[in-house]
Amino acid sequence: MNVIPDSRGALDRMAAHLKPGGFLFLADFKPPTNPILAHVALVLVGHKMMMQSNVGGILPMLMEAGFVDVASGPTRSAFLAFVNGKKPRN
Repeated sequence: MNVIPDSRGALDRMAAHLKPGGFLFLADFKPPTNPILAHVALVLVGHKMMMQSNVGGILPMLMEAGFVDVASGPTRSAFLAFVNGKKPRN
């Protein structure tokens, strides 16, 4: 989501295409907090923009787009975080 110019518009379109009661699950890169690993990841990824995570900023946009049961958190991978939400049935 951090490379999509209009993230909110993209979420609105995703919501429009989901069936009522459908789930949206997004995983995003989570930069390492260790400075050495962060440098290695930057070298591997090759672009500073990819080193920025905005999972926390997606939560309010999901709620604004009408999703319910919104949650976020870490994954088993040290380099990924998730956010999900459900389209209401009504």
